[in-house]
Amino acid sequence: NPTIRPYSLGDKASCLRIIDANTPPYCAPNEASFFAQFLDRPSGSYFVVEVENVVVGCGGWELLEAPDSAALNWGLLDPTMHRRGLGTALLEYRLAALANLGVRTVKISTSRLVSEFFRKAGFSETQVIPDGHGPELDDVKMELSLEGRNCERDQPSVTLLEEK
Repeated sequence: NPTIRPYSLGDKASCLRIIDANTPPYCAPNEASFFAQFLDRPSGSYFVVEVENVVVGCGGWELLEAPDSAALNWGLLDPTMHRRGLGTALLEYRLAALANLGVRTVKISTSRLVSEFFRKAGFSETQVIPDGHGPELDDVKMELSLEGRNCERDQPSVTLLEEK
């Protein structure tokens, strides 16, 4: 069964492998060096997703200065694990934890290719910066209100859906 657990420095190589596997089309080549620096000292809370003791995804959040606001950061999933429910499980895990912390607004900066995933989860586009993540990789700013969202105290269970 998949598990979500806190990131440790020993996970860095696995996380770098995941960003490399996503570059391109989901990430720009220059983003890997920023990600490597982030992994040395993650800001906020950061997690990994494991399947059979192998790290296949990662993602976290950072509380913002604006009251009751947070930003999701560096959410990545091994492309061979797409469309199995793991990305949704990691997103729901983070949103439930943020709701339990009293966060009301969640922001994200993502790429055009990934923005549809967040739109399906209820995020709204607030701004698009052409080539903001690199050549032909627009930076799509999105927000989600957690107001009235029914988030239980316990984190959602993580289940792996069979490949379609």
